[in-house]
Amino acid sequence: MALTNQNYIAIDDNLIYRPPGFAPQMQDIYAGEYTTCTGKIVGDRIGWKYADTTLTWDALPQSMVDYLIGMSGECTLEFVAPDGTITSEKVIRDSVVQLQNRNTIRGEVWWRNVSLELRFINAHND
Repeated sequence: MALTNQNYIAIDDNLIYRPPGFAPQMQDIYAGEYTTCTGKIVGDRIGWKYADTTLTWDALPQSMVDYLIGMSGECTLEFVAPDGTITSEKVIRDSVVQLQNRNTIRGEVWWRNVSLELRFINAHND
């Protein structure tokens, strides 16, 4: 694992600043969900996964943006989970990387208002 600092997330061992407000949420996975004739909703809980999310940064340097733009197919996301453990999950980038306002600060290019959508693809049974 590349991640050793909770101020970052790691995507395929590339450290990226942790997005402000990034707090992955767990959601149940149901199979065979249906509504009975009395209106009651019934379903079989088969596991859980992290809910799909939008990552948003106020600003990122060009080197981190380049990696986000280059994401293709399945990637590994490492982050500090709500319980404080370093967690590794498979994700897919589900949108283009949104960028606004290119700035050069002390010779380094930074982008403001960076965002992208991620889909978590791991399912857990515990």
